[in-house]
Order: sequence, then structure tokens, then C-alpha cells
Amino acid sequence: MTKLTRRTSAGDEFDRLDYEAGTPRHALHLAKSEGTPLPTWATGQLTEQMRGDYDNKNFASIIFFETPSGGAVFSVGSMAYIGALNHKGFDNDIAKITTNVLRRFSEPQPFKAPI
Repeated sequence: MTKLTRRTSAGDEFDRLDYEAGTPRHALHLAKSEGTPLPTWATGQLTEQMRGDYDNKNFASIIFFETPSGGAVFSVGSMAYIGALNHKGFDNDIAKITTNVLRRFSEPQPFKAPI
């Protein structure tokens, strides 16, 4: 599996790569959000106790995987992703990634099925 950790646009709700929860084993974990804020009610010692678990489980993943029928899935992992598209007049990484994905998904040739 290729893994690239990079800042992504993430909001209050996250979907993440989790093989135990059903993510296909051949899914590529392209990026993940970092520095997810803890809930505002978590203070002091509770913040320290929660930080490790929060960092390990509360992040948005950008993943990609092919399907046996020649299709593919690109998942951005957060509904806040769309809000980042127009940042700097669409001259940003989120807009570039999205453009590249849409170009490839609009091509007629199928994706290669996973082995």
C-alpha cells in the first residue's frame, strides 16, 4: 500500500481508511487530515488522555481503489472538502486533485481490476 500523509480539508464529520471496518485491502491511502481539534468540552487531563486516540481514529482519509467491474472509487473523507475547491480562485491542491480525478473518471477506458 502506498501511503502519503498530507494536510487535507476536513470538517466536523470524517470518513477514514479502516480495513477492519470494511475498506478494501487494495485501497490506496493517498492522504489524511492532521491536527483534528478535540471537542471544546475536553479540557486539561481529559485532553491529554483523548489526544492519542483522537489522532489515531479521528481523521479524514482520501482513498482510491479499483473495483472488479472496471470502475473505481475516489473518496475524500470529509464533506468540508468541497468548500476548499474555490480557495485562491481554484488555484490550490484540492482543486487540482479534483480536476485530475474527474478527468480520469470521464475517460472511456475502464480501470484495471485489482489482483
